Amino acid sequence: MMKQIAVITPVFNEARSLREFYRALTTQLNSLADLADFSLIFVDDGSTDGSRGVLEQIAAEDPAVTVIFFSRNFGKEAATTAGLRHAIQVDAAIVLDSDLEHPPEIIPRMIDRWNEGAEVVCAIRSSWSDQSLIRRLGSSVFNSVMKRVSEVPMLQNSTDFRLYGRNVLESFQSIAGEIILVRGTFDWLGFEAVFVEFDAPRRNDAKSKFRIRSLVGLAVSSLMAFSLWPLRLTAYLGLITVGFSGLLLIWMVLAGWVFKFAVYTPLALFMVFNTFLVGVVLGAMGLMALYIGSIHTKVSQKPQYVIKSICGKTATKSRNRGDSVHN
Repeated sequence: MMKQIAVITPVFNEARSLREFYRALTTQLNSLADLADFSLIFVDDGSTDGSRGVLEQIAAEDPAVTVIFFSRNFGKEAATTAGLRHAIQVDAAIVLDSDLEHPPEIIPRMIDRWNEGAEVVCAIRSSWSDQSLIRRLGSSVFNSVMKRVSEVPMLQNSTDFRLYGRNVLESFQSIAGEIILVRGTFDWLGFEAVFVEFDAPRRNDAKSKFRIRSLVGLAVSSLMAFSLWPLRLTAYLGLITVGFSGLLLIWMVLAGWVFKFAVYTPLALFMVFNTFLVGVVLGAMGLMALYIGSIHTKVSQKPQYVIKSICGKTATKSRNRGDSVHN
């Protein structure tokens, strides 16, 4: 029996490059037609630039295409999650961006590694020449921080461009609730991964649709989802403050009462350390508020995304946890 592979692509305001991406993708998939039967799942994340019309045309022309339309913009992670949750009864799923930053020419190499037995195949970007200094620096800092503080081993320098085998997908499907960082969640599952490198071409529009503010928000959410390090850091700061202030109080007693000399007045020392302790308390309260807010979001049972409509092929369509479909 022919293997079934779903190709999942989040879309947000990519009307100008969608046709070019579709042609490049289908060229590669057609060259692999003797190896697998491919289905395409586009997830429109509330685009406002005409992407919907382009996707509807593609779905009308190609019976292998399914398009999921969100009611508004919910973010790339939500769009990727929706596509993966609709990729049922497939042997593997491939996730890549629609802006051609993830070249479809890498797909044959990924499938080769999967056929060799790999459960997860990750594409690693070997060059960052077309990225701004801020983006490169932010990515480097994020990867370094997550490597050191994450509660689970996360694959470094990997991208969202990945192939997942059936066992991995089934494990992902069983996870309830909001998926903060898709690739981090798959890393948490613990399946062994192999890597392929690629050189990303320059973007057609030379500008990422992912704003710096969104990247910072994703980094904070990911840190909260995969690590308790911020809370531990606050506790360590509290212990250090208690120990240091305790030693200082002992020194003040000895200097003032035993050795009969004093460097600073007690009032000055009290004011400095009182201010410092207030800062630690406020920082701890802020971190606690972030975690409590995250818990509130998870227990409020709000869907991670809302599906407005689905068009095209329905063979891979599924309504799982997190889906809210309005036809």
